[in-house]
Amino acid sequence: MLLSLEDCQKVRVIKDLVLSMIQERVVIDFRNEDIKTPSTYWSSFCNKFQYMLGLSEEYYGSLRLHTYHLDGDNYQNYFFKRNLKTDKRIWEGLTKDIQKKYILSAPSYLGEPGYVFNGHVVSTTVLNCQHAINTFLKENIMQRLESKPTRTHILEIGGGYGALAYHINKIIKNTTYVIVDLPETLLFSAVYLSLCLPKQSIYIYDRQTFPVSASNNFSGYDFVLLPNYSIDYIKKMRFDLVINMQSFQEMRPAQLDIYLDFIYGVLDGELYSWNNDAQAQNQEGVNVTEQLKRKFTIKPIHWPQPGYSAMSRFLDISPRKILNRFNKILHHNPSVNLREYVCTKKP
Repeated sequence: MLLSLEDCQKVRVIKDLVLSMIQERVVIDFRNEDIKTPSTYWSSFCNKFQYMLGLSEEYYGSLRLHTYHLDGDNYQNYFFKRNLKTDKRIWEGLTKDIQKKYILSAPSYLGEPGYVFNGHVVSTTVLNCQHAINTFLKENIMQRLESKPTRTHILEIGGGYGALAYHINKIIKNTTYVIVDLPETLLFSAVYLSLCLPKQSIYIYDRQTFPVSASNNFSGYDFVLLPNYSIDYIKKMRFDLVINMQSFQEMRPAQLDIYLDFIYGVLDGELYSWNNDAQAQNQEGVNVTEQLKRKFTIKPIHWPQPGYSAMSRFLDISPRKILNRFNKILHHNPSVNLREYVCTKKP
């Protein structure tokens, strides 16, 4: 689909703001390069989707065709009905015992890929978000946030294209959801949230307005999107929940330590981490579990395995995925095992 002139103008403004962030990052005098500069892993990825800044605004109507850079989810999986049976079984397992209001569905907009299960648009990313929501319910985090009498503040470090932010906003009202991410990635989440939730108030970092907005803790905004190098300026904020899904694993060790120090200072509730100890392609030596343990008490989250046979899983996936799965088994690579933790601050 092509965007309307009004939405094209929104995208144009976002592109200009993101470009300004990238330019500012180059010249800003920052006390620590580890927070300012992307890891080697992410620098390589940013180079692969820099074309987005040159893409004509009208074609952002198919934004989700480009978000595979962030979540690895390609529309062809759904077009050719790869993983259909497996995804349906996973979705049924994730949703069978929870209230209807907690069952997620992606918006049928911006070229959204996925299968439709019982009226819900479901992609791999939606399944991952549903898993996180289920964990929040299991650990009573969702119930605590919903019953909070004052405004809830949630921070996500590395928000991808904004999927989890979108779904949580649909569930928990009166929430300010802050995403801290690389400017290049904020392009995706800013466009996605702005176009999918046009009635919500969204603040996107602008160095001209940032000092005043930050001093007021972004009062009145539903979403706040900030570049990674700005975290020193929001240390006085307090967050009821901090989330990181599969980006701690892609950082440098010193970079992760800076984020964990920051989180320790602003956290009033739980830190949710769903990461490998290190992403297989990250060669910079991070170890998420060990670094978390230095400042947080970690509670591992365990879920029962789906009740279907290994053979049925193999029959429903592509040959490439089968080979990848055997490769992981043969090499006993611990970095491919996601570890899910709910963390609280140590005294």
